[in-house]
Amino acid sequence: MSAAARWAGSPVNEPSAARVARALQLLDSVEVAQEDRDRSYIARHEAGHAVMSVELGVRVELVTIEATPAHGFDGHCHVALWPASVRALQPHEIAALEYSIMILLAGEMAERLGAGSTVHAQHDRAMIEERLRCYPIELHDDERKALLAWCEVHTMRRLRRAWPAVIAIAMELVVARTITGDRVLTLYEATLGSPPPIPQPPGTC
Repeated sequence: MSAAARWAGSPVNEPSAARVARALQLLDSVEVAQEDRDRSYIARHEAGHAVMSVELGVRVELVTIEATPAHGFDGHCHVALWPASVRALQPHEIAALEYSIMILLAGEMAERLGAGSTVHAQHDRAMIEERLRCYPIELHDDERKALLAWCEVHTMRRLRRAWPAVIAIAMELVVARTITGDRVLTLYEATLGSPPPIPQPPGTC
């Protein structure tokens, strides 16, 4: 019986310590079928985006994973990101821009925390590069590196603290394939309670 089949009979309700431990066995076991492993990587990646959105007060509309003929499994976390073609001029706009960068980084960070590899981050990195061109002035290389380093450190710090919520959401994605934004928030709060204070982005200092 595949790992996904074993999970299919489990009730999809509020997470518990036992369910999170079981999810860890599913997502990290070397014995799962390759299809289940691919799906778990995507689920963890998308759960990283979703959890970081909650952490930063950005509403998640929907999170999905699906099989595609050409690329195996693909996933989407539907959130409102800063538009790639719009310059951020005011402090609150720069904050929204940098929160978008952190949300985009979170999929890759979740992969690093879970599996040590980053196989689904190329598209996110391209979207980050688009948003780095949205600052009021063009950033020099050292400024870009410093900004990305700040965002990466704070994204990783938050994901480490919120890892139980990442696992709970990824676990449900593996089974249900689609989770609403309300369900994401329910799973987050059931494992962690209320989100911590939103950080001050570097561009607003």
